[in-house]
Amino acid sequence: MTPHRLKPRQRAFVDAVHGGATFAAAARAAGYAAGSARQTGSRLAQYPAIIEALARRRAGYNPEPPVTDDPRQFLIWAMNDVETLSVRDRIGVAAFLMACR
Repeated sequence: MTPHRLKPRQRAFVDAVHGGATFAAAARAAGYAAGSARQTGSRLAQYPAIIEALARRRAGYNPEPPVTDDPRQFLIWAMNDVETLSVRDRIGVAAFLMACR
């Protein structure tokens, strides 16, 4: 599976579902319309990017950057963060890290 970058509301939906919310409650928490939250949550739960993100969360992935004073540790996290950065940006971070050796 190829990881996909999540949009902010999709990421909020994944965070809420991973936190134990139902699909409808997660859709409302992510800012989708309350009147159609049940349908929206069901539809979002079928997106491949969201299925992958939920699987990563269950496997222990932490979407929050590490709290550190070491910029190298933060850049390594950014290089491996498949949900926030595009592939091009992740490659750019990796190239920067390789140049700093």
